[in-house]
Amino acid sequence: MFSLSKTALSLLLTTVVVGATPVVSASALSESKSFVTSEENQQGLSIPSTIEELLKDPRYKDLTFTDGSVSLYKRLESLKNEYLNITAEQVTDIYMKERGIGYEEAKSIWMELTPAEKALAISNPIIAAIIDSCKEKAYSYTKTNYGKSGQGDTSDAFRHAVWNALMCKYAGKQWAWSYGTAHEQKDDAYYNKVFEDGYTGRQHTTMDLHNNEKGRDTWSILTDSIAWTSDGDLQNRVIAKINAGEMYILHN
Repeated sequence: MFSLSKTALSLLLTTVVVGATPVVSASALSESKSFVTSEENQQGLSIPSTIEELLKDPRYKDLTFTDGSVSLYKRLESLKNEYLNITAEQVTDIYMKERGIGYEEAKSIWMELTPAEKALAISNPIIAAIIDSCKEKAYSYTKTNYGKSGQGDTSDAFRHAVWNALMCKYAGKQWAWSYGTAHEQKDDAYYNKVFEDGYTGRQHTTMDLHNNEKGRDTWSILTDSIAWTSDGDLQNRVIAKINAGEMYILHN
């Protein structure tokens, strides 16, 4: 069942405007609660309740979980059970002072998340582990299809779209929306920065949000299933949208 901590809600209820497009709105999040119940009933996707169950679940055998990601999300799982309404800042203070297997990788994964992504990860570490693996898959598929994983170009559009499609498959469409949107929730310094390609962070964010949605559009909760819809099918659907001119691409 889709649930958010108070921290996640406070972050995601904040509307961040990119150009004229709100990244997250209170009304959209409110509507998502009823939507996800319907989605889970139709998709029949029951998420494991612990990281250990996730690692043993045959439905997720095609996902790769590194020592660092397992270390991070297991620790989040234990902290969530130990502390009521723990915040991202508290996780950083507590966990990042510790050492263990996969520590450096775990720290790197955590610090690369946006504040909204951190809040989501705390609300459900199992989903966060799935999302992280989907992201790594997206990078791998992008390099296989385009020979690189660029910025602002066709490979960038493909990467964002296929990541969102994979999240729909392995975690559900509402989690895909939540993470795809939270990932683009940056600060003003990022939005105003001019990158090497000549485009601003705000323009890149607008591109990414559009392509995230197009990726989610490739997945149907009525006709697709984690059991029979392959990653290859999703990649082909994304490429078809690129060829049809549906993607927003800044340059090639």
